[in-house]
Amino acid sequence: MIYEINQTNNKSNLEQVKRISLSQIGWLEKDLEDLISKNIQELFPEDQLMIIMQEKQLQEHADILALDEKGNLYIFELKRWGAKQENLLQVLRYGQIFGQYSYDKLNDLYMDYTKQNSNLQDSHYKYFSDSLVEALKISDFNRTQNFIVITDGADLETLNAIKYWKDLGIKIESLPYRIFEIGNKYLFEFNKYNPKNDIILDINTSNHIVNTNIKYSNIQYKEMLNENKAAAYYDKKTTISKIQKGDEVFLYQTGLGVIAYGKVKSNCKMKDIENDKNEEYYVEVDYKWKINPDTEKEKAVGAWEINSSLGINHSFRGTRFLISDQMAKEIKKIAATK
Repeated sequence: MIYEINQTNNKSNLEQVKRISLSQIGWLEKDLEDLISKNIQELFPEDQLMIIMQEKQLQEHADILALDEKGNLYIFELKRWGAKQENLLQVLRYGQIFGQYSYDKLNDLYMDYTKQNSNLQDSHYKYFSDSLVEALKISDFNRTQNFIVITDGADLETLNAIKYWKDLGIKIESLPYRIFEIGNKYLFEFNKYNPKNDIILDINTSNHIVNTNIKYSNIQYKEMLNENKAAAYYDKKTTISKIQKGDEVFLYQTGLGVIAYGKVKSNCKMKDIENDKNEEYYVEVDYKWKINPDTEKEKAVGAWEINSSLGINHSFRGTRFLISDQMAKEIKKIAATK
């Protein structure tokens, strides 16, 4: 539940915020899907799930398909109204379809979704390279299926039905969202789906770590340093739009550490990648400190140095994520000694 603080002399008053449905503001189910799909990195921790498909109109497809690091399939069904038992039957129907998909069929879906030449097996290994020693075998993909129904709340019958299916060994969850209205504004309440139950910090800062994409390309990090920018590409690109002019960016290279930091000079811009229109999102950065990518790699600020200095065990995974002011200051402090 969300409450609004009543702005009166009696500051102890709370007023319940009006809850509404998406249908009340004229949204269709497709609008909800677009909202979720365009904000994947905000709603699903990207180091836990890799999106391999989103729904296509006029085809019997789940709204979102994803894989975890073990190759297990996650099937998402979105609804703009409250959960009903028939929602569960629909997502289980998708399980019957996609649960029988071979690696080759999943690969076809992934290749069509990403429009890239890299196959699913190779892309999956690169995506989860921080936790995988080697690529999964083709036989490891889609061994089990997990079902996630995203709806505007859930009624008692649905919750009981979910318990029934879970007791039978079906891996199914209901993930509710809620819409609230304050004046002429609408608030979207949604808790990140976190299958690993990792600790997810809610940090209110303007310090961003941006990964240099070294898993996919060994030249793009040089381009970021030489052209003074921070960028992301293809299915990870939209996360860069969360960075605003005046924020601070720390470039991080997997296996090396922080290689640059500076103030952001522009809001998000877009750029073509060869014939792929607007598949690079980037912000211009005034880097106050950066390594020479060809001769000074030993000057990077390693993750182990940051964790050791702060007495933590932070995992630097993700295309873009926020860090605390304390961590930002510590990175600068260590960089100054290099």
